[in-house]
Amino acid sequence: MIERLPNATILVYRGGGKHIANPQRLSEGAEMVLGPLYRLWGEMKAAPADRIREVVDGEVISVGGNRLKMLYSPGHAPFHMSVLELESRSLFTGDSVGMYVQERGTLWPASPLPSFRYEDSMETMGELQAEAPRRLLIPHYGPQSDVSGLFELNRRTYMAWHDLLGREPEQKGMAEVVKDIIGSDPSYSWIPADELTRWVITMHVTGFRQYFSDLRKAA
Repeated sequence: MIERLPNATILVYRGGGKHIANPQRLSEGAEMVLGPLYRLWGEMKAAPADRIREVVDGEVISVGGNRLKMLYSPGHAPFHMSVLELESRSLFTGDSVGMYVQERGTLWPASPLPSFRYEDSMETMGELQAEAPRRLLIPHYGPQSDVSGLFELNRRTYMAWHDLLGREPEQKGMAEVVKDIIGSDPSYSWIPADELTRWVITMHVTGFRQYFSDLRKAA
């Protein structure tokens, strides 16, 4: 996009600009997380440092007739931010909420490797809801007007994954753990027949399990 939009500036949360100017670590992490999808979607290119601007929590940027409020929203990743359009109160959540397949009533956490943090994610959801958005513009998949309902579904789902995966033995195989997660929620009943979605679920279970592994190492 930066190659095709010569006047555009990349906004990134404070501290993250170095990873856009030199995306080697991001690329390595993304390839580890995405596996075969990484090559399908394309690798990251370095952006010119003079086209990157770092922002901070609460900063308001004017773009055309819109005022955009930057909101630090860690949990999914350490430099993650969301953006609130102040007039319409439309919140671009990014991955601060889970992946929601509305037509199936299915949601799962956005919890991939390598840096998912459950406590940060739960705190972020509360802080974003306190901004009183009127709609959520979520990348997975589409706009949502039932703001309180979707936040509540996220909390229930994140808590359910936390409780279930926290009880799973560390030595238990990933395939069995994923099977337990899929069997834990009736809205997941369609997933076993969908190979790609099953793989995506595995990716997010892996991030959650790494979170618990990090907790054990720190104890």
